[in-house]
Formats: sequence, C-alpha cells, structure tokens
Amino acid sequence: MPWKFFTTKRFEKEISNIPKKERDRIREAINKMIVSMGSAHIKKLTDNWRLRVGNWRIFLDLDTTTGVITALFLERRSSKTY
Repeated sequence: MPWKFFTTKRFEKEISNIPKKERDRIREAINKMIVSMGSAHIKKLTDNWRLRVGNWRIFLDLDTTTGVITALFLERRSSKTY
C-alpha cells in the first residue's frame, strides 16, 4: 500500500526553525520511511509513533487502514524528550 504523508502546522513551524543541514536529513529520512517502512528507525509509543533521525525525534500518527502518516511534531533528543 502506498503511504500518504501529511504534516501539522506545529511540525512545519518547528522544522522551519532548525538548520538547513538537519532539516534536509529529516526530510530524507521521512522520504525513506514513506518508501520503505521496514527500514526506518520507527517505534510504537503509547499514543503514537516515533522516528529517530540523529538527535531529532519526529512524532507521528500512523493509520495503517488508510495508509496515512501525519507528522505531529519534532523535538531534539534530551533527557526531557520522553
């Protein structure tokens, strides 16, 4: 099933505030995840999913019945991230 990818306003705002090099790495990892879900560093959390990209964590909502992935927000990895 082909995945459809959407973002929230919060995600767009947060990704626009990080350096271009890191932003490009995140976008590349998201594109890779959409093409091949099994190769991504993705993990099920209590309420949603998490994609790891370096020191960044992208929190996602995955709907496997409709094939929709929504990027909710992203955070830099720290002791307070989880």
